[in-house]
Amino acid sequence: MARLISQNKLLLKKISKIESNSMVLERRVAALEHELFEHKDQDKKLEEVMRFLLLNFPNSFKNEDVQDHAEHLSRTPTADVTDSPHAEEPVVDVEEPAVIAEAAMLKQVDKIIEMMEETVEEDPSAGIAGRVRQRSKRKRKSVRSPFTTGKRKTRKKILKEPPAVVPLHEEKSASPPPQEEKTGLELVLVPEDTQITYVLAPKFLDFPGRHMISEYKCSFIDRCLEKFHDKNDAVYNSGNVVIYRSQIDELLTSEYLDNNHVDAAAIILSEKNSLAPGLYQPFLYVFSFHWIHHFYQDTQLAFDKDIRLWPVRPVVGLPVQANSVDCGVFVCKYMEAAIQPEAVVWADQQHWAANMPKYRAELAYAILCATIK
Repeated sequence: MARLISQNKLLLKKISKIESNSMVLERRVAALEHELFEHKDQDKKLEEVMRFLLLNFPNSFKNEDVQDHAEHLSRTPTADVTDSPHAEEPVVDVEEPAVIAEAAMLKQVDKIIEMMEETVEEDPSAGIAGRVRQRSKRKRKSVRSPFTTGKRKTRKKILKEPPAVVPLHEEKSASPPPQEEKTGLELVLVPEDTQITYVLAPKFLDFPGRHMISEYKCSFIDRCLEKFHDKNDAVYNSGNVVIYRSQIDELLTSEYLDNNHVDAAAIILSEKNSLAPGLYQPFLYVFSFHWIHHFYQDTQLAFDKDIRLWPVRPVVGLPVQANSVDCGVFVCKYMEAAIQPEAVVWADQQHWAANMPKYRAELAYAILCATIK
């Protein structure tokens, strides 16, 4: 795949180069056509001047080639008629003065000179402009002052780029071409006979809370574990919260809970409250990053407030965890107890530590039920 992409890039570069060369060639052809048109126009004007000179001053041109050319230019339909033996002799107006012919010739010559002066480009080295350009070549003095840096930047002359020449054959250099900077994801070529290895998860999991929940919940969890047999399978997906099969195994066994577990539990509680209004107190669950952002915005005024004035309500008899891995489950249970419509009697909740496997299994069951929805 990467080889095809590199070949495609190479072909695109060649196509763009050919297109640019074709544009340059088209401009060349247009310039040559314009120059040819100007030369033809100039040839016509010179031909008219020469015809006028040969007709009025034939004795001034003694060269045989010039006389032949004069006869060719002076040949008219009346002259062809005079070649016949029965033709009458042409009548020449002798009374026309030669001064008029000379004045007309001078006018034509002046026009030609003006036209040639317009076409000649002005020499850039002549006049004031040339002297100013020569001054710029002098070495500048380095002057230091509080308002200057001591060295001035000289302007570089912008040279006109010569037209690109299309090579007939591509020149192959011995040195390898420079490698382009790799951006984004890099494609890796994999042989066709390569076997993709999956990280398989156990189809059956003997979790500790199996005997604490109903048989229906156990069978449902077992069926879901058989369905999601890869550890990287996404079991639960809600917004930015994703629970994989490996995280379900962490939840069912005695392991630490991730932030996604707590977020999923809060989302499930909010969905329960929307389906059955009045089951819990109205609440708003905010992700942990919100409080980080909130703290970041209030850091400037955080130390201006006296925290001794904050009201503190101590709660006696809270259930505590018996190990170091059930902290995430305790957070979910505290969250569920805080939104109860009635006051919680914490003396009746001292069995939380002993029922942790049950709460883990129930939370896993709730997450797996959300996948069916």
